[in-house]
Amino acid sequence: MKQNKFVLANALGATFGALSIGCMLIILVLPDLYVAIESLWSHGRNLSVLGPVRFDVASGLISAATFAGFGWITGYVYGWFLELFSKRK
Repeated sequence: MKQNKFVLANALGATFGALSIGCMLIILVLPDLYVAIESLWSHGRNLSVLGPVRFDVASGLISAATFAGFGWITGYVYGWFLELFSKRK
């Protein structure tokens, strides 16, 4: 299972990275859609007081990298727990 832990971590890290890049593309191409989704995910809270949506490439790349890293860590920890609990039969 040890190798599967890394496979799961790599897959989840890549998925989180792809989702982050997809989110950046939505901000660039359809900023109003991004604001609508963000409002829905924050339970309808009025986020317009935060000002207009601005995109900074450097911040976007850093956020994508850290989100992918978070995904990798999540996948690894999930794989570790999966391995731990599968041994308890």
